[in-house]
Amino acid sequence: IFGALMYKLNISTFKAHSQAIEGYSQIYRGHIHEGLDTFVEALDSKTPMQRDPRSSLIKLILNNPQLIAELEDEKKIEYYNRLLVLNSYNIKSSSNYNVYLLQEAQIFNKMADLYEKMENKDKHILYKEKALQYINSAIKASPERIKQYWMKGQILIDLSYEEQALEKWQKAIDLNKNFAESYCQFAQAYLIVGQKENAWKQMDECISSGGIDNYGQRAVLMEAVKHYQVENDYENMVAVYSRYAKLVDSAEVWQSLAEMYSQKERWQEAKKSAEKAYELVTDQKKKNSIKVFLDIVERKLNE
Repeated sequence: IFGALMYKLNISTFKAHSQAIEGYSQIYRGHIHEGLDTFVEALDSKTPMQRDPRSSLIKLILNNPQLIAELEDEKKIEYYNRLLVLNSYNIKSSSNYNVYLLQEAQIFNKMADLYEKMENKDKHILYKEKALQYINSAIKASPERIKQYWMKGQILIDLSYEEQALEKWQKAIDLNKNFAESYCQFAQAYLIVGQKENAWKQMDECISSGGIDNYGQRAVLMEAVKHYQVENDYENMVAVYSRYAKLVDSAEVWQSLAEMYSQKERWQEAKKSAEKAYELVTDQKKKNSIKVFLDIVERKLNE
């Protein structure tokens, strides 16, 4: 009995973890589908000691949707269902399971979005409601976690409960007014529901608090750039556009940012942006143009 128990807890677990590592290796070597299959097969058991690897796999796929982007939507649904099975072991075998409830909500939310894309309205709503159920459970288990309220707010918007949704972002801010990115998320929420005046108030807070440095929604950033351009608010415009440049990382955008800085004679920042553009540009004519710009900036810095 003792030998069987040791095998179950040690040897079988070691084999499963080794197989999971091999799955990771396959993924990073570019063998995405084989790696995912290896990983799932390794962890498809109820062994409590496999909670962390299972959670890591789920996080890997949720945070890197490009890993399964080439799959057909029906195949993606199959993968998410497999993740739900793995996550069910974690939920049942842990007393401190906030993270697993959150991951359950995220999986259901991903599936709901897929069903919307597949024009299956009934399943879209059903899975959004399942996501809402699990995010509520996650919040109940750990009510101080701010990002959970962002997700709940987005789900409520998707279910057309806009007023309740906005309350969740306000709740996130009330929990910690120094958590700057909440203001950016609140601005995004207001834009989604068409309340632009409130959106730009929150975006102002997002920028002044430094939350813009971690914000990643490119479409919202470009909308903000246009807004601040119309308002002739140079400082906020360039703050947003510089964040956008870091996300997009293209020669054209870095060059535009360099020109923005040069308009206010911020030569050091103009130089750094132009240098990034010069590194990325492939067209020789454009490369020569940026080199001329850099020469001008260098002279200004030396004056």
